[in-house]
Amino acid sequence: MIVHGWQFPLNPLTRGHIEGALRREGLLNYRRPTVPVAAIAPVDLEELEMCETLHETRGLSLHDLITQWQESADFDRSSFRDFLIQTYGETFARPADLQEELARTLTLLWDRRASR
Repeated sequence: MIVHGWQFPLNPLTRGHIEGALRREGLLNYRRPTVPVAAIAPVDLEELEMCETLHETRGLSLHDLITQWQESADFDRSSFRDFLIQTYGETFARPADLQEELARTLTLLWDRRASR
């Protein structure tokens, strides 16, 4: 499930609002006790890019990173971004596939500009 926050910051208040809305819609109800619903993990696109970089550079999976975040005593109710920056460093390069696509797009734009 994706919750688009329009870059609205994640904090305990907004997280509670998201979780409350999902519960009211019946999306977080336990339908079968043998298949529990995991805690929500609001993640934005920038955070997903950070996770992809960590996967490329350290072999960490999204599942492992979210689990570490949710089990963290200091960051479990804060944003995923805050957890990633504090745990893995303050700067993240773009994932290789995004860097390649950006370079290709910029080259196409430059070539079109030059051909005018």
